[in-house]
Amino acid sequence: MSDIQLYLLEKDHRSAEAQAIARTTASPEDIELESKQLKLVDLIQNLGEYLNSQDASTRSRSTSWTHDGQGSQLMESAMAYLADVLTLLPQKTLSRQQRDLLNDFILDRIANGADALGNGARGLSALERLGQFDGDRVLRVVDTLLDNASPLVHCKQQRERFEVLTLLSVVFEKYRKEALRQRQEESDGFVPRLIAFFDGEKDPRNLMIVFSIWHVPMVEWDVSNNAQELFEAVFNYFPITFRPPPDDPYGITAQQLKDRLKDCLASTSYFAPHAFPALLDKLDSTSVNVKRDALQALATCAQNYGPKTVDTYSITLWDAVKFEVLSVQEEDLAEEALTVLQVVARTLSSSTHDGPLQSYLRPVAKECNDHLEDTPTKQSSASGRILSTIAKASPEASNLLIRAVLPRIFALHRSAENLPKRRGLLEVLIALINSNVEVFGHWRKVITSEDSTSVSAAPPPTLKETFNEYDEFSDQCVHLLSGALTNTPGEEVSFRLLALEGLRGLGVIRNLLSDGNIVSIVRSLVDIVIKESSYGQDEVKAACIDALVQLAHQKPQLLIESALPALMVQLPDTDVDLLDKTYVLALESLAKLSAEQQIFNTIMIRLKNKLYAALRHGASSAYVLSLLQAMLYCLLQGAVDLQSPTIFGTYYQDLVIPLLKDVVAAGDAQLARTAAARDIKVLDAIGRICNIVVRAQPWVSQTELSRNTYTIFRETSIEALPPFVRSDDPNDTAHTMIVSTHLLASLHRQAKPYTNIASLFSALLDYSLDAHTQPSARQAATSQLALITNKYLKPSDCPSLVLPLFDASSPTRLLSDNTNAASLHVAFTLLQAIVLRTDPLVSEILPAVLTSLESPVYGQQCAQAFASLLSDSELDTLNKENHCIIYSLRKQRFFSLAIPLLIEAYGKIHVDNERRNNYLTALTGTLQHVPYTLIQPSLPDLIPLLLQALSSFSTAVDPTEQATTATALSLFSNIIVHDPKLVESHASSLIRRLLDVSYPTSSVASLKEPPSQKTVQSRIITHASTSEIAARVRSAALTCLTSFVSASGTTTEDGGITSTVIKRELLIPHQKEVVRKLSVGACDDSRRAVRSAAVRCRAVWLALEGGDED
Repeated sequence: MSDIQLYLLEKDHRSAEAQAIARTTASPEDIELESKQLKLVDLIQNLGEYLNSQDASTRSRSTSWTHDGQGSQLMESAMAYLADVLTLLPQKTLSRQQRDLLNDFILDRIANGADALGNGARGLSALERLGQFDGDRVLRVVDTLLDNASPLVHCKQQRERFEVLTLLSVVFEKYRKEALRQRQEESDGFVPRLIAFFDGEKDPRNLMIVFSIWHVPMVEWDVSNNAQELFEAVFNYFPITFRPPPDDPYGITAQQLKDRLKDCLASTSYFAPHAFPALLDKLDSTSVNVKRDALQALATCAQNYGPKTVDTYSITLWDAVKFEVLSVQEEDLAEEALTVLQVVARTLSSSTHDGPLQSYLRPVAKECNDHLEDTPTKQSSASGRILSTIAKASPEASNLLIRAVLPRIFALHRSAENLPKRRGLLEVLIALINSNVEVFGHWRKVITSEDSTSVSAAPPPTLKETFNEYDEFSDQCVHLLSGALTNTPGEEVSFRLLALEGLRGLGVIRNLLSDGNIVSIVRSLVDIVIKESSYGQDEVKAACIDALVQLAHQKPQLLIESALPALMVQLPDTDVDLLDKTYVLALESLAKLSAEQQIFNTIMIRLKNKLYAALRHGASSAYVLSLLQAMLYCLLQGAVDLQSPTIFGTYYQDLVIPLLKDVVAAGDAQLARTAAARDIKVLDAIGRICNIVVRAQPWVSQTELSRNTYTIFRETSIEALPPFVRSDDPNDTAHTMIVSTHLLASLHRQAKPYTNIASLFSALLDYSLDAHTQPSARQAATSQLALITNKYLKPSDCPSLVLPLFDASSPTRLLSDNTNAASLHVAFTLLQAIVLRTDPLVSEILPAVLTSLESPVYGQQCAQAFASLLSDSELDTLNKENHCIIYSLRKQRFFSLAIPLLIEAYGKIHVDNERRNNYLTALTGTLQHVPYTLIQPSLPDLIPLLLQALSSFSTAVDPTEQATTATALSLFSNIIVHDPKLVESHASSLIRRLLDVSYPTSSVASLKEPPSQKTVQSRIITHASTSEIAARVRSAALTCLTSFVSASGTTTEDGGITSTVIKRELLIPHQKEVVRKLSVGACDDSRRAVRSAAVRCRAVWLALEGGDED
């Protein structure tokens, strides 16, 4: 059998095999058409037998159309075979003559029988891909399709119509400028034929192509004679109501169709007489979606029709659209309406003269002024929105509105008799100021063409537009806003914040205010910050500081000259005689102003000088600490790049070295003798400042500091200093160790603080465990021990240095019968250091640490310490910023090692509740820092232990024990939501325990006890409820209890939503008990949050079986 016969046999039943047969004919592997073994003439002749046969038997199988409209699909299959072969042919297989022959053949088939339209169009598309059409060929293809076919009549399937539309799309894309344009100019009926060809198409994928084809003549051809026909053909599809099915394979969205439709409606100004009235009629629709689409289409049309056309309809558009803003019903519709008004103004601004824009804005300004007379009303507020939005359209629009509106605002403000009216007018004025900033830019940014690409962006100012109308009213604005800010009583916080916002806006508008005016504003803001009495939460002062920061970004030099001196005056050399801390807000202002790069250096220099002056004059530790914290804030948040070698060198030599030599190392005796210089918090702040400056540098630049980590630039050997020896002055030991900790933390791993790391480790260990070491020095030494272990100890050194400290048979073990708080802290700090770097030694140390949980002396403290091992909040010096080794998989690694051991050890204890509680505390302390996804596989083993934790600590008062309960509750909440099946078998016991936690059982039991006993019980409950942590735990228990019943969106087989996450029959038996205990217990809790959670929980449980609140 021939290929065509095989193809016809397989096509309707096995399309893949049919495609393989066509590929055999076309592909180079089988060498048929390409190698000329199968001649093109033979292929056509073979097809002709099925297309043109007069034999009755063949005709019954081959005719694609008959006089009575009935026929087989044999001809269609034959054309499909030809289209498949041509589609699969490689380039340059067919000569031009062969392509022309096939073109004529297919076009004749279409002309004689349009039922071959779909596959014929696919074949023509393949031929066009194999070689471009000439002009005559393009015209014949288009004429044949338009004259002899109608897609909706001859192509019942969307796929076939898609092939026809794809062919026309390619033709219009490639050949529209010559052949098609010429045909349109020569034939008045070409466009109507084109319109009629697509009439009635509704398929979304096809409509995307239809809109694209229609867009070509609308944009590139003169369609003035056919404008109404084209518009009606397009507007018939408005509004788009298409909703894509969930399994749509094409991914066509309603928004894509709407965008294509809007592009067609806005493509030519010839549509304006038809588009604007039709779209404005749609605004009367009761559908919000229709009105939204109409407003968006109006904006697109106004943007593209040009100023001459839009001028004709601008007043009509204003009269129709303004009501969507003045009488707002839907906020998004108001936003769309504002966009329409803005786009109209922008389009008119592009006119060669101001007449159209003035004609449009005159009624806008008049009506808005009328509404401002009645301020405050909804219409006056909406008028402010209209004015500010239109003012953003262009500099011309902004200037015209300012000229028309601002004098009226000033007059109304002068005559206003009450604060609400002044507030409403001020809001409109500030909205116009903010719009002016967007149009004209601020001091450090000019609006450019890149900023005007969106619909809402303003175009760049030109030479004729550089004048800002606000210039004529700037003094009046500054006077009005300054008076509103300074003369209004402090209780009117919101009004003063409005005035402040306006002053800030005026100060940043480019080329508007003179330097003198800006300095005046700055001084007013500084006076409020440093002189005005505090009120409430000091929102005005905080806003003034933020405004100073913004003005500093625009005019840094003016701030340096006017604001910094006034703020520095508020910082005394000593605070001994001060009655209150008036310097705090000045320091806050200076610290925040450091965010501006040009001011940063000046602020740091002045703060450093003030710090030295304060130390020399014997200032208090609190004042010195405030200065250091301000400097610390500047380094952390300010505009400084400490990684730059130049900047680092400056701050290293001028800040770090002097602080270390003069203050810490007592190089300056006058400074070192002060109490502040020996204060632990002050020294800690100095160490942190040095740490921030140094840690950003490469290790080569840290070499000098690494050699002086412990000597602090003193002419003394490190072996003669702590931690290697005990100092005669314990205070001196403490303050040097604190600073050394931060210096050590800042070093890279390559910059070693001491040549013999093992010796340093041993010295720090002994120093930390020495009973005579001060607590602050011990804490510093322990932190250094962790840093040395994490950063500098090699894996080969750990077994000899760290492992003996946890070995039960070692005399140097830390966890023994004589363990104290210091050794326990050292043990867990070392364990945390090696856990962070996932050291293999952890698996050997853990069993010994878990054994310590059974100690009656320190087992509870050991259990509580487990919470710190994986906690990120505990990493003060052990962090990546300090170049520590911290692996992202540390939590997974520790969880896989510790949890199985904890579960196993807990199962071996049957009597001793205290020991069991220690294991539960350690377990929950570990789990609270592990992601739920890691815990899921172990949940079946963990749930019994978590239930026991709820039972053991249900009446806990200690915050640590309450943390255990909180962790268990958090896990159960996740389990109920994500894995409800796991708790079904434990539902009864879990509900009972949640009720006990939500309100201790003693309070419920006390209802039946004698009054004297009830009083004692009540005092216990009251004490527990006063704890904030306890209240959060009770609320969490009630939330977890609610989640049993609350809908979780779980889909059932019939597509509905289940009402519970756990089987209803498991919950209903507990309904009465839950409701009763909640009513007499948690619903009367002393905390409002707990009572609210209890009421919600009771309502959900009552609704479980249709219960009644009564």
